[in-house]
Amino acid sequence: MQNNNLLDDAFLIQGFNHREERSLAALFRSLYPPLCLYAYRILGDHATAEAIASTAFIKIWQRPGSFESLQGFRAYMFRAVRNAAVDHLRQQGRRERQEATLVLVTEATSRPVDEALVQAEIFRHLHTALDSLPVQCRKVIDMVYVGGMTMEKVAAKLGLSSGTVRTQKARGLALLRKKMGLAKICIFSLQYFFS
Repeated sequence: MQNNNLLDDAFLIQGFNHREERSLAALFRSLYPPLCLYAYRILGDHATAEAIASTAFIKIWQRPGSFESLQGFRAYMFRAVRNAAVDHLRQQGRRERQEATLVLVTEATSRPVDEALVQAEIFRHLHTALDSLPVQCRKVIDMVYVGGMTMEKVAAKLGLSSGTVRTQKARGLALLRKKMGLAKICIFSLQYFFS
């Protein structure tokens, strides 16, 4: 099975190098969410993080050149997003915020790229698992953990009882544990990714 993944990765990167749009689309689906998260952790702004991640894909698609491996492509994209996010902070002109944020960026990005890639891979698996949840579970998990809403606010917004929201949350987390495995859900630690 590992060999199949390596072959798939090789065909995917070869397709990208030959400017096949389906390869770009597959890479975008796979890497866009973790790149947005990475940029968000630097910038603290979802809209700007999404714009920077999107722009990174546009620029890499327009530039000539090729990649030897999917790992090299991922590393390049994370560096490009990091650099664009730092450039954006510099252009903002808010000196105090910029200095404080650059300190955080240095701390957040001083880890090896491999660690960031592992985190991105876990986030990608989580994103896929979240997408496969039943609609009601996914809404509750999203509103509670991503949106930071209380159970009562979620219940009011969805027109459900608090007990139903608790049940949907517990059901969603149980399904995530089953889909991702206990180790991945522990590594994930909702507080780490969404704090």
